[in-house]
Amino acid sequence: MIEGQGALSHPAYLSSTVVLRASRPQAVIMQHAPARRMLSDYPEVRMPSPLSEIKLIEMFGKTRVIGVAINHEDMTKAEVLATAVRYEAELGIPATDALWHEPAELVAMVTTAFPELKECKQLAMA
Repeated sequence: MIEGQGALSHPAYLSSTVVLRASRPQAVIMQHAPARRMLSDYPEVRMPSPLSEIKLIEMFGKTRVIGVAINHEDMTKAEVLATAVRYEAELGIPATDALWHEPAELVAMVTTAFPELKECKQLAMA
């Protein structure tokens, strides 16, 4: 498991390209902040859509995105839930807020993508 360093499309986070290419992950859970309209520190650059970022990650990283972790900044719990439902319908992958919901939802993303990990005791305990 490797923690990401920022969006591939963000001009300030070039280190993300190195992390993604060097680690060669089998899968990615992408974090997205739906209420954020512009990129951090770049008020002239609109926030990319989750779909465009997923396509970029999958093409550049030669991997697959297996879920979306929602960053709930400036959102209510109801907005987060509605966004998760919408993302799941639009993107065809699970979405959750890892801080406001059970970590089991993130574990389920991983074990659905990698069923052989269901036998791992550490994952089963999460």
